[in-house]
Amino acid sequence: MSGSVFAFAYADCQTRPRVGVLPFAGGVRGDGEAIADLLSSRREILDAFLVVPLSAAVRPVVSESLFHMAAFTDSDVIADIGNMLGVDYVISGHIRRLGGRKLVIATVICVETLELVAGYYRAYRYLWESRDFLPSMSAALVGAVLGRPSLGELPRLAVAHFGSAPDAARLPALHVRGLG
Repeated sequence: MSGSVFAFAYADCQTRPRVGVLPFAGGVRGDGEAIADLLSSRREILDAFLVVPLSAAVRPVVSESLFHMAAFTDSDVIADIGNMLGVDYVISGHIRRLGGRKLVIATVICVETLELVAGYYRAYRYLWESRDFLPSMSAALVGAVLGRPSLGELPRLAVAHFGSAPDAARLPALHVRGLG
């Protein structure tokens, strides 16, 4: 009986994308780390992804990047951390002051393509208010990733060379396939 449980768990891990959730930069008194921890334990995230915790090898890189805060908005740095974690996606974010409130901004980066897949923002005054916006944040991030078309499903676009031509009237028309 226990063998089938392990086989099921292994098969389930192989079907869900792997995600790393980085501590959010900025904020005060650990707000960024708290929001990342709360987000990574949301049912919507856990049902959709295999959450990969930060390893001992990655923690120093994350700590250095947090020190320079802007690094978590740099897709290359985020993808490098994602590669170290062995994940498909990285959720990162930052917290900024907005008058008397705070603005939390979360993003999802595809590690393979460096593409910004999803983004979400929400203003709040106190950390305890996160219980009100974390369900919609996690659902929006999951929906954007899981609803994302694969590269083969994207529309094809042909782009003509726009260099100088002696007789532009004789150039073939530009055809776009897959777009309505």
